[in-house]
Amino acid sequence: MAGAPLGEIVYSSVIPMIRMYMIIGSGFFLTRKGYFGVTAARAFSDMVMMIFMPSLVFDKIVSYISISDIKTIGVICFCAVIMYLINSCIAILIVYFTPIPKNSNNRWVGGALLAGIMQNVSDLPISYIQAVTIFSLDQQNKGTAYVIIWLAMYVLVQFNCGLFKLVEWDFEYKDKVDEENIENKEINDNNKDNDDHMDIAIDSETSLSSHSNSLQQPQRQSFSSESPISPTSSIMSDDSNTINNPTRKRRFSEKLDPLPLSEIKSNVSHLSRVLTNKSFSANIALSKVASARNLNKKENNSINQSNDDLISLNQELIREYSHVQPFNQNMSTTMKIITETNITDAKINENEGGNRIIKFLNKFHLGFIVFFLSNFKKPNSVALVISIIIALIPWLKALFVETGTVQLPNAPNQKPPLNFILLYAEYLGYPCVPMGLLLIGSVLARLEFNQVPKGFWKSAVCHTIFRLCILPIIGTAFITRLKNIGWIDDQMAIFVCIMEYALPSATVQIYLTAAAMNPNDKTCTPLNCVGLYMILQYLVLVISMPITVCYCIKNPMGM
Repeated sequence: MAGAPLGEIVYSSVIPMIRMYMIIGSGFFLTRKGYFGVTAARAFSDMVMMIFMPSLVFDKIVSYISISDIKTIGVICFCAVIMYLINSCIAILIVYFTPIPKNSNNRWVGGALLAGIMQNVSDLPISYIQAVTIFSLDQQNKGTAYVIIWLAMYVLVQFNCGLFKLVEWDFEYKDKVDEENIENKEINDNNKDNDDHMDIAIDSETSLSSHSNSLQQPQRQSFSSESPISPTSSIMSDDSNTINNPTRKRRFSEKLDPLPLSEIKSNVSHLSRVLTNKSFSANIALSKVASARNLNKKENNSINQSNDDLISLNQELIREYSHVQPFNQNMSTTMKIITETNITDAKINENEGGNRIIKFLNKFHLGFIVFFLSNFKKPNSVALVISIIIALIPWLKALFVETGTVQLPNAPNQKPPLNFILLYAEYLGYPCVPMGLLLIGSVLARLEFNQVPKGFWKSAVCHTIFRLCILPIIGTAFITRLKNIGWIDDQMAIFVCIMEYALPSATVQIYLTAAAMNPNDKTCTPLNCVGLYMILQYLVLVISMPITVCYCIKNPMGM
């Protein structure tokens, strides 16, 4: 196929995009029309992660990877590391110099870093490769196997190394600020309550003083000017002079002439009636306030009820995937390992808290080893490890496919004895890519942008220009250099590596963000931000990918 016409190359690069966007558009349409609900999408996603993707991984790795590809695999891993390092540097610059939301209420710093580092490594490139008509079937399958090596690096970096925690970092910061605000509010409320109590005490004392003065007036007409105040008032106002002055004490004792009991009762009863009337008035005022609050509370409840009945599509997504207490807490341990998009330290300690090895490692601050290995429990990771072991050991590989180097007795159908397992995996792997593209369309249909922070579009545009315009140029130049120095010579490996440098951000981050959010939050800023990132990239991808592919096929591959 050397020297293929430019028109054929352009056609081969455009047709996969059309097919891919038709499937994504189908998922978008079904979701918008209500035929692809969030529960169905979650079930599809779980099936892909539990059965279809592991089957695809096993089939392509065992069938098309061998010990002779070990050098190419190493170069692919090296290219992935270089790409992640470049992405990390640019993502930090974008976060620092562009208006990424950084305040406590609308923080999206960790999310912006993760969106800038990771790419959509599996569904898009596999779908694209399998539709490039200029490649033979063996080349398509070989390219799919190389894509899975990139998928292995993606899983290793994002999950085993804990890069997904960047998403949780934003919400942990927000929770910390909220806790501090609550503590400050409680302190202010306590101070306010104390001030209110003091005001009430002062008012009561003032009332008592005024009534005591009114009672003192007639008493002072019947007593001399040296006579103390009446028994209904407090003596504490003059207690210091009385105690410190013995003459005053003696004069007080000599000239004290108490009021008649009937007059004392009359004055006390008068004061009691006045205080009772004030208390009654205060109770009426408080009852009015309480009634108004109850009325407002009922109105707010009715409004909240109506809002709950009409939740948005992205709120549905958050409610389905959120791991914030008490949402989605009743899943079995097995289902959590299979279907959750991440495994955290807390979940490891919760699920395996009684394990002596884990306790020993945590004691010596080696918990990261447990964290790293625990993320290998997912079906994709298990299938990847098993399939690579089989593919790189010729005697094991010969049990599934004909290698040409190792001869084993065949089954009655003249196929290797375990070839039927490979046929099973191949058949189950077919739905993986189309279902993955449908899910991409579904999740894009649920994104909203009514609460995107002011000026954030600048960050999204900068990221899109780098990811789909500048990074492919860097990747093409880098891979061409590796080819020229003899590090990589497999044509499909060259094609896959250059294409991986031209892919948009990983859609898995949408699920990670939804899992970290609280459905009761009034704003969905993090989800809206990652949504704007995705939409802009998928709008530009339809132009940038065919250009990158055409150049790659014509120049580095030399076809």
